[in-house]
Amino acid sequence: MVGAVRTSGINNGKSSLRITAAELEATGSNLMNPIRRLFYYLLLVVHNMYGTYGIWHMAQ
Repeated sequence: MVGAVRTSGINNGKSSLRITAAELEATGSNLMNPIRRLFYYLLLVVHNMYGTYGIWHMAQ
């Protein structure tokens, strides 16, 4: 019974998160896509230079 409640809560959280993510994509896609692309590009460059441990060390 607890497992059923837990899974239904997770499913409700996923559906609501999906709705909010879709709304954010609809409203802020023009602003967020270049920023997100630049962020992932910088993350990739840092990962290539320092590796995963370098990213974790900088985040601390």
